[in-house]
Amino acid sequence: MEIREDDGCALTAAGGVSCWQVKFEGDDYVLESGPFVVLAEGAVELIGGEFGYCVRTRGGAVLCGVPTPEHAELQVEIEGKAVEIAAGRGHYCARIDEDGDGTSERVECHGENELGQLGKLGTHVMLQPTKIELQR
Repeated sequence: MEIREDDGCALTAAGGVSCWQVKFEGDDYVLESGPFVVLAEGAVELIGGEFGYCVRTRGGAVLCGVPTPEHAELQVEIEGKAVEIAAGRGHYCARIDEDGDGTSERVECHGENELGQLGKLGTHVMLQPTKIELQR
């Protein structure tokens, strides 16, 4: 389960992802909408960050976004077979297995890079997944 300030998402027993939205009223948070289904099945990992969520599926696909009842689908997809996903402040990354041996040969990230936390890519926002050069 991942919780942010105004929403949350959880993996279901069937490998799905359900999310909900809350709002602050008086001294308490109350359910505003949900739960609503973001992914029916196949999810094995869920992460949340400042600007949304990412899900890794059994097949290694990665889907990211900010689910709402009106737009429950996750919009940004990281190509390749991911073996792990992670979130930082405003950015999301996936370790990608390019040759099927179960280890990662590539890292792709998208989101904020104002402090250079995603490497030597400048200090701009990556709207699409971008390959991060790794030093070995």
